[in-house]
Amino acid sequence: MPADHARVRNVVGALNESNLDVFWSRAEPGADEWKSSVDAAQSARAVVFFFSAATNGAGAEPYIALARDRLNADKALCVLLDDVDLPDGLAGCTTYDLRGWRSRASSLFMLDLVAGVRAKAAGLDPPPPRAARQLLVQRLFIAVPSAIAALALLAGLYRDVGADQIASPAEAAAWSSLKPNSCADLRNFLGAHGDGVHAQEAQALLAARRIVRKPTDIISSRPLPLYVSALDAASSPSGGGRAGADARADAEAQRLCRGLADATSSTLISAKARITERQCDGSSCSAGGQAICKLQEPEVRTIEVCGSAD
Repeated sequence: MPADHARVRNVVGALNESNLDVFWSRAEPGADEWKSSVDAAQSARAVVFFFSAATNGAGAEPYIALARDRLNADKALCVLLDDVDLPDGLAGCTTYDLRGWRSRASSLFMLDLVAGVRAKAAGLDPPPPRAARQLLVQRLFIAVPSAIAALALLAGLYRDVGADQIASPAEAAAWSSLKPNSCADLRNFLGAHGDGVHAQEAQALLAARRIVRKPTDIISSRPLPLYVSALDAASSPSGGGRAGADARADAEAQRLCRGLADATSSTLISAKARITERQCDGSSCSAGGQAICKLQEPEVRTIEVCGSAD
């Protein structure tokens, strides 16, 4: 909603710092741009919806309806900016609490959201948010005396609240830095954090590895043998001397390179004659060398993909 733009801008910036490609819609329901925002949300692999005091006001129903639609499509994540309840129909949305967030990309709360977006975009269930539980355990460690009995109690609490399932700062940073769909990055991550919190998710992405064929274009320079005879000088408008031979060589280079482009289904970028020898008999000259053809050639590359890819 427009009233939340400043706070949402900070979240978008933090997601970008975590190497996530984010499209941010600022369109207000009912505005001319609203339909394009809805289309973008319906085609996205993961959509984050923000809820605040503004979303409880008049005019927010189209926004809430879109959130329900994306939740039904298993694409939605929800973020609380204020102390509000989620609207009806969104109870099943994985929810991240950013009410006290201080705009740091390294915050535990933001790392929770980054992990959720990555999982949702990969077609996986997002891990449950852990930041609040980890902060509780950290406060308990500070508050509880260091007596042996207290430490034993605290160890039990540590397991009960699931803090042993919270990524270490090093693992969280490594997880956030993974390039989308990179199988090599996942292998390197598992090599360093094979027993970490995100190890199971990384293994699932690797298990879903697939080979895809990706069309692309390459720029290449291809030489072809070139020769223009002195016998052609009489019929050439450029004449028979050295300059005439060079002009005929340039024209021949164009002809040869166009033929090569047609034969390889390529686009001709440029054709130049590289003359290495000339022979003149009176006023008529021949020239030999190479036609240098610069082409944009189609190529299909085979790549491995782990996760979702367009």
